[in-house]
Amino acid sequence: MKPTQTELNVLKVMSEKDTDWNWMVLDRMLAVNQISGFGNVANIVLSLVKQGFVSVVPGDTPSKPRYRVSEQGRNYLFDVGIISRT
Repeated sequence: MKPTQTELNVLKVMSEKDTDWNWMVLDRMLAVNQISGFGNVANIVLSLVKQGFVSVVPGDTPSKPRYRVSEQGRNYLFDVGIISRT
């Protein structure tokens, strides 16, 4: 399945830092950088999880999950020329 442009924008932002994201921090990052998806990040990230582009990272607080770009997500971003292999 191919992500929408908004999902791709969120995936790209997530891939720029090697960190586990929560939706609140990601939402702020989109707002500060004026990237579409602001205000709807929770739904966008859940869609990316369902598509296999993002993984849920177990954490201390189950009610505040963290997310990370999966290997499938990194491969997709590489295939479409958004990131390079490191």
